[in-house]
Amino acid sequence: MAVPWWGYDADFDKTKWALDTIQWQIWSGLLFAAIDPAETLEAQLGALMPEIAVEPIDNYAWVKEERLIFDANWKIYTDNFVESYHIPGIHPAFHQAIDFEAFKTVALDSMVRMSAPPKEELFYRGKWLWMWPNWTLSLFDVSKNPSRINPIGS
Repeated sequence: MAVPWWGYDADFDKTKWALDTIQWQIWSGLLFAAIDPAETLEAQLGALMPEIAVEPIDNYAWVKEERLIFDANWKIYTDNFVESYHIPGIHPAFHQAIDFEAFKTVALDSMVRMSAPPKEELFYRGKWLWMWPNWTLSLFDVSKNPSRINPIGS
């Protein structure tokens, strides 16, 4: 509301020094916040809304949160997420569990969809989504795993 002993000058107009307001919206159990967004959340989500319209993700409950901080260029990290070339060498068990030859990466409106049919029972459903610029959504049979990539300064 105010800082002690600040702004009591008769010529001081607090409305000219107000904090930015934050617009927020909850969509499918996910909280989105923005300061002065250039477009609506629906426009920003692009192809994601129809992509997961039938998913019951808004009914899932939070279980845990993990925070990882590592030294990597965030653009290389996200590039790596959307390509499948690294899977055989980096994720050999996962590689064996999917039909790797049928792995597809498709660029859509503000989103990239990666998909691969599971060979057998796999905890992933075979669909991973990356939304520009910095978040991912992996879909499981009974849950979701959203990830946010936040670049930090050096």
